[in-house]
Amino acid sequence: MTKPAIWFPIIKANTGVDRFTLSLADALHRHGIRTEITWLPHYAEYLPYLISKIRPPEWANIIHINSWLHYRFYAHFGLPVVVTCHGCVHDPALVPYKTLAQKIYHHLWIKPLEKYAFHHAHTITAVSQYTAEITCKNFNSPYIITIPNWLPNAAFNYPKHRKKPHHPFKLLFLGRLSTRKGADLLPLIMKALGNNFELYYTVHPRDKINRNDYPNNMKALGWSSNPEQIKTWIDEADTLLFPSRMEGMPLAVLESMARGLPIICSDSSSLPEIVISGVNGIICQTNNIDEYIKAILILYKDTEKWISFSKNAYHYMHMHYTEKQIIEKYINLYISIIL
Repeated sequence: MTKPAIWFPIIKANTGVDRFTLSLADALHRHGIRTEITWLPHYAEYLPYLISKIRPPEWANIIHINSWLHYRFYAHFGLPVVVTCHGCVHDPALVPYKTLAQKIYHHLWIKPLEKYAFHHAHTITAVSQYTAEITCKNFNSPYIITIPNWLPNAAFNYPKHRKKPHHPFKLLFLGRLSTRKGADLLPLIMKALGNNFELYYTVHPRDKINRNDYPNNMKALGWSSNPEQIKTWIDEADTLLFPSRMEGMPLAVLESMARGLPIICSDSSSLPEIVISGVNGIICQTNNIDEYIKAILILYKDTEKWISFSKNAYHYMHMHYTEKQIIEKYINLYISIIL
């Protein structure tokens, strides 16, 4: 039987999509599937004709792309295309938080690219049920398969020291300091909490948010794509604070839960698919600062609940988001395409 052989043309944007592609290609390789990634510079997203033409390897029999990729990089090779949606920027819930430039760019450039990709695709996948549903509504796509994100075995560990929270109570925020991620809510929450709490947050060199009014109990970590550094940040924290307004399937939440970190997050998009409120975290109404503060205080005051949420987060990840469970779904999908 012919084995799947996958080519991944992808724009290098230093985002979760990059990490998804690297992880998928690596996992497939370890399962005996030949893969190759062709990295394109970031400007290929909006200036594709400045890039020299690329071609798939001669041995490839499937092309797997992100839905934002321009068609000149995949559409004319006569190979079946798998398109993955990592999130839907056309979600009406996100519109109030976009700049005018983002609205124009998403509507006039990204949406036509995605429409072409979905029309051309042999199969469309999405990383969460929410992303699948909202994409179907926006593009009238007949069928999108949900295959969630996952973590490699090395990402799982329950730290021995996770027996009681620190003092001050250490919160962690992982992600870009963007309005979509709810970063504008962080200083308001931390000002209200006071000195018994600290928030350690990542900051990307391209983040443009004004941090002049951040209180002293907010500590910048810098930015890293190094998995070992991210593990260290997670292991040193007590709870992940994640007030995001739109997520496809956030690796930050998966990685934190896989290391026993309780989650406090919004009720937006795909987050309720991962976080079970009252079991492995607390879900708050999006934008409701008082609810976030209340949730943090609950875990701060109730060590037994914090320990219970921590253990449940770790076990829930083991039950639903391991590499073996998810990669088999991709392999079965690829095999069905080339049969």
